[in-house]
Amino acid sequence: MSWRKNKKLLNEILSLSCTNYCFKLQFKCVDELFNTMDRTIIAVQRAEERELSEKLYKKLRGLGLLHPQTDELRKCLNEEMFIKPNAQAFFHVMHYLFCLLDPTEFKKRFYWPITDKRSEANFRTSTVEYLKHINEKHKLQWGDIKSYLVVMPGGKKFIIFLLELVAFVVQEQIRFREKLLGADVEAGHVAELNLKRMRKQNSFFKDYASAYISNVDEQIVQLREKIQQLEKIFNTL
Repeated sequence: MSWRKNKKLLNEILSLSCTNYCFKLQFKCVDELFNTMDRTIIAVQRAEERELSEKLYKKLRGLGLLHPQTDELRKCLNEEMFIKPNAQAFFHVMHYLFCLLDPTEFKKRFYWPITDKRSEANFRTSTVEYLKHINEKHKLQWGDIKSYLVVMPGGKKFIIFLLELVAFVVQEQIRFREKLLGADVEAGHVAELNLKRMRKQNSFFKDYASAYISNVDEQIVQLREKIQQLEKIFNTL
């Protein structure tokens, strides 16, 4: 083989090697870019999840000022209680909210307290059925109530759903108080002093609840917008 042919072959090999190296380098850069984006997205999601969890904690503590909570529930309450699936907190929070909503209906549908694995499974099944009933009865547009919400009660989706449930319970409490107050006044069963006290309590509850519901709605809208933005970024990659 002549020197020129050897040189040509060598140049081709070097060219191919450079191309291969450049390709590997580009692939490595793209891979690092995706890893960086993944870490950034995960960090954003975790921050949003923590923020929602803290809001849920504050709302439940706020409800506790108006409606006493059991010692078991208070022990479960913390700012990160549903960052990861938390069965015990789930049982006590749902028991508390359902009893606020309708204690009579709760006794009809649920066995309480929970004492073993079988009663845990029954509670989860009854929870799904009752949530579907509430959703249909009040036309809340919660969408399809999935079993995973009660099997793995934790994470961002579960926290968002629980915030919506708390908002609904607060609204029902306002309606109940207004109805009760109106009935007592019409029947003449309330003394003037008690009437003033009830009106003050109801006013406080309405102010607290209105601010809370507005805040929750705003946070849920912002979160959904951020999720949509992240999905658009993924779709363009």
